[in-house]
Amino acid sequence: MNFRRLLRLLCLASLAAASCRPVSAPPGGVPPPPSPQLGLQAWTFRKLTLAETVAKAAALGINTIEVYPGQQLGGGIEGKLNPQLEPDKVEALKKILADNHVSIAGYGVVMNATVEEWKQIFAFARSFGMRWISAEPPADMLPAISAMAKESGVKVAIHNHPAPSRYYDPMALMQTLAPYGPELGICADTGHWARSGFNPLEQLRLCLPRVITLHFKDLDEWTKNAKDVPWGTGVSDAAGMLAALRQNHFGGVVLMEYENDSDHLVGDLERCAGFFRASESWPLEKLIGGFVPPPGYTGDISKLWADERGGATPGVPKAGPLFKPDLSDADSPAGSWTFTDGILRSADTGAALWTTKDYGNFLLDLEFRVGPKANSGIFLRATDLARHLESALELEIIEGGPTTGTQASGALFSVKAPELPAAPVAGRWHRCTVVAHDRNIVVYLDGRRLHDARLEEWQHARQNPDGSPNNIRQPLRALPLRGRIGFQDFRGRGPVEFRNITIMEL
Repeated sequence: MNFRRLLRLLCLASLAAASCRPVSAPPGGVPPPPSPQLGLQAWTFRKLTLAETVAKAAALGINTIEVYPGQQLGGGIEGKLNPQLEPDKVEALKKILADNHVSIAGYGVVMNATVEEWKQIFAFARSFGMRWISAEPPADMLPAISAMAKESGVKVAIHNHPAPSRYYDPMALMQTLAPYGPELGICADTGHWARSGFNPLEQLRLCLPRVITLHFKDLDEWTKNAKDVPWGTGVSDAAGMLAALRQNHFGGVVLMEYENDSDHLVGDLERCAGFFRASESWPLEKLIGGFVPPPGYTGDISKLWADERGGATPGVPKAGPLFKPDLSDADSPAGSWTFTDGILRSADTGAALWTTKDYGNFLLDLEFRVGPKANSGIFLRATDLARHLESALELEIIEGGPTTGTQASGALFSVKAPELPAAPVAGRWHRCTVVAHDRNIVVYLDGRRLHDARLEEWQHARQNPDGSPNNIRQPLRALPLRGRIGFQDFRGRGPVEFRNITIMEL
């Protein structure tokens, strides 16, 4: 099928709003709990000037940044960013920030500085209204820094570069900070934790009571030389970390930062921002399970996909045809199905058509058309083809049948009724999308959600949670998480056709 502007529509819609939204109290006067805000570490655009970086942040819909020492100022301002910046340059930089509706919330990472230099840094931070300074000072400097932080009202967030840096070990860092108050905390670099061999989610949970801000990253592997990838596509459990922040009502700034150069940096950052914004409204239990919508996904059928969903970006899942045009990768008796001009048709033999490949987590997208009184279905993760009605979920497709219940069109047959009426119209093409992620099954028909089934709730064989019977011979929570995808041909029950059948493995 043609994938039209995949991700771009989602990103543009979400980027229209600033990442730090005003919070209004609901009826009753009780404000909602704090939630994470999205920001940018300027080091990500270290090849650009600070003025150019501010413009990039604004284009990404980000209004909060952390700046770093030594970046060229740009925008007609000579020199580099440092605490000794002349007053006229400070004012010129403030104008650039105001024109782009961007503020500087932090400065760093400061490494080795004397007490006098720290006094200048705090004064510089106050001049921009900064909230924190990220730093890795020697431990014997912490008493003096703590006193200055209390006096200035600007916090100091201790950053962790990879081992063997001063503060690479999160447990040791927590012990180092124990004698100090909230004026000293942590700038949690989740990528550097992973590069040091630590599980970033576990360390974030450990350090959250003292975290002031984060250099938030997702990596392609847990090694010293790992590369940054768009959030949600790496090994760092970005969804789980965002869930931990939400669970603990973290109201600080989550800073996007890329350490490695990328030929498609802006596209990667758009995907990171889209992932963050999708996570804000996604159910917490799904974030904890690592599941957020695939990039660019929306229930609006008119905007279901967008072009250029990842291009050459490593790690972003790609969609492709489920079957080859000659059906050489399909399993079915000869002559029982045909694939002509892009349309898959049953031949009314009663034989199902199966993939030869097993699928685990996936997004299946297709269109189907039925004739009068037609009866068909889509089987998910079948492992026993001889007894598939008893061992796999079936999304029911039926014309002229029941309109409600677990045997209606759109039902997970015998297992779960659709949330909305889903009767197809004979002769009309309908769009169906199935997202299978571990034990979550989400189904959309023509842009309307039919199911958000959590199979963990099915604890008994041949029985649904409400006590009604089903066909499945084992508890759904115990069904294999990989299997074949199939299409049913119910002999003598009218024609059924499928087209634009694509699969994205998640």
